[in-house]
Amino acid sequence: MNRLPLRLDRCAYSMLCAMGLLTSTARAADAPAPPLRERIDQVIDASHVGPPVALAGDAEFLRRVSLDLTGMPPSSEELRAFLADAAADKRGRAVDRLLESPLYGRHLATTLDVMLMERRPNQNVTADEWQNYLLQAARENRPLNQVLKEVLSADGADAKLRPAARFYLDRGSEPNLITRDVGRIFFGRDMQCAQCHNHPVIDDYQQSDYHGLVAFFMPAYALVRKEGGKDQTVFAEKVGGDLTFDSVFVKNDKHLTGPRILGETELVEPVFPPGEEYQVKPADNILPVPKFSRRAQLASHVTGGTNRAFNENIANRLWAMLMGRGLVHPLDLHHPANPPSHPELMALLADELVARNYDTKAFLRELALTRAYQRAIDLPADQAPPHPEAVAPTLAELKTHTDAFTATYEAAKKAYSQAIKDWHAAETTLVPAAAEQDQALAKHAAVGKKQADAQKAVNDLLAQINAREDLGKTLAEAAGKAQEVVKKLPTEKDLAAAAQKFVDRSNAVIAEVAALKKTSPEKAVALTKAGEELAAAVKPVEVARAKALPLREAVRQKEQVVLDARRKTAESKVALERHKRQLERLETFAQRETLRGQAVAVAQAIVSSREAVTQAQKLATEFEPDLVQHQAKVKAADQARLALEKTKSEAQAALTQQQKVVASVVAALTATDAARQQLPDDPTLTEAAQKLKAKADELRSVEATRTAQRDAAVVELKKGAEALALANQGLDASMAEKARRAAAVASAQKKQADDESQAKTLESEIATATEQLATLQSNDFDMAQLKPLTPEQMCWSLLKVTGVYDRQRQAEEAELNKTKPLDDAAKNDPAQVRARALELEQRTFDKLKGNVASFVTVYGAGAGQPQNDFFATADQALFAANGGLVNGWVAPAAGNVSERMAAEKAAEKAAEDLYLTVLTRLPSPEESADVVRVFTEQAANKPAAVQELVWGLLTSAEFRFNH
Repeated sequence: MNRLPLRLDRCAYSMLCAMGLLTSTARAADAPAPPLRERIDQVIDASHVGPPVALAGDAEFLRRVSLDLTGMPPSSEELRAFLADAAADKRGRAVDRLLESPLYGRHLATTLDVMLMERRPNQNVTADEWQNYLLQAARENRPLNQVLKEVLSADGADAKLRPAARFYLDRGSEPNLITRDVGRIFFGRDMQCAQCHNHPVIDDYQQSDYHGLVAFFMPAYALVRKEGGKDQTVFAEKVGGDLTFDSVFVKNDKHLTGPRILGETELVEPVFPPGEEYQVKPADNILPVPKFSRRAQLASHVTGGTNRAFNENIANRLWAMLMGRGLVHPLDLHHPANPPSHPELMALLADELVARNYDTKAFLRELALTRAYQRAIDLPADQAPPHPEAVAPTLAELKTHTDAFTATYEAAKKAYSQAIKDWHAAETTLVPAAAEQDQALAKHAAVGKKQADAQKAVNDLLAQINAREDLGKTLAEAAGKAQEVVKKLPTEKDLAAAAQKFVDRSNAVIAEVAALKKTSPEKAVALTKAGEELAAAVKPVEVARAKALPLREAVRQKEQVVLDARRKTAESKVALERHKRQLERLETFAQRETLRGQAVAVAQAIVSSREAVTQAQKLATEFEPDLVQHQAKVKAADQARLALEKTKSEAQAALTQQQKVVASVVAALTATDAARQQLPDDPTLTEAAQKLKAKADELRSVEATRTAQRDAAVVELKKGAEALALANQGLDASMAEKARRAAAVASAQKKQADDESQAKTLESEIATATEQLATLQSNDFDMAQLKPLTPEQMCWSLLKVTGVYDRQRQAEEAELNKTKPLDDAAKNDPAQVRARALELEQRTFDKLKGNVASFVTVYGAGAGQPQNDFFATADQALFAANGGLVNGWVAPAAGNVSERMAAEKAAEKAAEDLYLTVLTRLPSPEESADVVRVFTEQAANKPAAVQELVWGLLTSAEFRFNH
């Protein structure tokens, strides 16, 4: 497939934006253009980054396209048939079938209704009249620009087009409200904040844009007139003049404008002689008809195929109808700082819509057949290895062009600013001249009113004279005949009196006529004088117009320069924003790929760190016996030391005791020796001394032994202490080694924890980057959008899946077949068969449409507000949980899914029926198991359990969204 280069040269890019041409679709002049769907996919694929997003599955596609084209999901029978169809073209055939369904016209009419009226209450046109008008247009596939032209030009006077006037009438015919909504809905620009000044946030929304548009509606007003004996409001139009305005922020800076369509210069209006501006002049109960209708010009110019803003806005809204989001989003904020996701695609779609004569059905068909529409809503699950370097060269090259894009925009912006100054300077000379012209016209109008009043006085006088003369003639004839009767019946006094009354009344009328004729010269003179004054008032108008004309032309020329500069500024701004968006996508993709690469490295590091933890724990565990052995040695050494300590203590005690005994014997011997010295010859003392000495010697010998034993014990104790010290040294070394190995385990575990923490951080960062990338890709239509059901889709989908719609349709079909049966010829006539299908759809709709209002109240935005935003409220939850409507529809009845499930004995088949019917898909194994479990646990109360299962799916987020 040929693809657009990811990077576009700035000049080429501007050209693409302006012309909608694609480099990838360049072809020979005589070669047929590829189908629009292929060109759309070429543009989108060209800017895609990363692996392609797969197409949605068949079930998801059928639900999506059914909801988008008909407003309700397919039946389970339709889904089964579609899933069983193996033909390659089945999606195309499904699209064609849905587009030919009566439900398509209904859904398109509803979509247009919400787009145009934003659920405003019906005040001047009934809901049926308005919806039937749109429905008829949708079913006839009338060009959408023709329908919108009727809406813009309708005044409500023509009975056939009165419904189209609802756009104006139900906005109270209020010019500023109409201006805002025409800007939003027809041009995609919400310029409300540009009414009193240039928009404070959006540079491209100028106050002159707002007042140029409001100038189309300022001459308009609501006219209540009698029609068929009833009051009828129409949107009348008078001849308009120039509007003057100034900014609330800049005083004494008057500006002037006539009607101006966005993107164009001020409308050139024909100049009529004063007083000759109308085909039908304004009057009581009379709809005025200007010779030049600004509103008709607006409708023709805007919808004629040449207004880029209108064409792009309508193409964008049709795109959003299927894609769930516009190329420009929000839909009513088209401006260069918020460019289309693909400017070249926006131009292509607008051009193709015009080329197809605004054929909505053909246009939507092409959109539905694109790969962009059919893609899944999720990024690919199977990711290729990360390659951030794949986009690095393109990203680097794009960054080099940022300054150039910015400089081009700044230069264009500067030129645009100067052009505006020059325009406003020229405007300052026109403002007083235009004021003179307005004064002259106002004086002419005042004199014209005086002349009209004088003419009316003359006409009224003539009418009175004619009426009185006719009455006098009738009375004279009656009086003559009465006199003849009196002559024939002279005795009838009552008749004579009556005849005289005719005569008297006839004479009185003759006198009245004479009196009226006396005033005729006075009124004729007044009329002549007013006519002369009116003729005199023409000259100042012509002089003022002649004075203003060249000044107005000079302003128009300056305005054309402004438009050219504005276009260049817009193109350069769009190019800059598109460039930034491409950078953002590439940077997000590159960041995500870098993170994924880091995650791969961290995952590998986690493997290594886990191995390191295992090895460190193994070494620590292996060392445990060594420590135990050293602890045992210390314990043994300590026990030996304690034993030696005890031995040494015991030896010391024995020695001490022996020394005490020796000391006492030596003391006794010393005392005995002292006594002998006193008694040398005393044998007793001598013997005692000898015995004590012998005993002392004996005891000293024991003491010496005890001393030797003690000394030996001390030596052994020292050895024991040394052995214990040595054992403790070994234990200390062992404990140090254990601590080292434990530290190694802790270090390895910390490394593992850090790696795993980094992995979690990367996982979170990758998830964030993936979400950002998914959002960018979804917004750029590389993947499908998740679209909330509208209140109408919600209602009709519930009616469909609960069987209520099909039951009502079958009842209506039976009634039609009974009261208006088709014969064989009619059954073979495609036109009559389609007419019957349309009638059947209408009857079914009429019977069920009353339910829609409840859903609009709960799920819809406020009347007159944009209706595209999703919101969830407590009221919605309460409505779904407690509302009688939903609960009543879910109850088993007439073969609906609840009744079928209750009758089904095989829980797996019941689960399949449930999910095919309600969610248009097969259940997952876990979902099927849940149904089996409920059937088992609630076997005694199966109908209630079934109803709860159905209700649960109907109130799920999956049901509420189209995906």
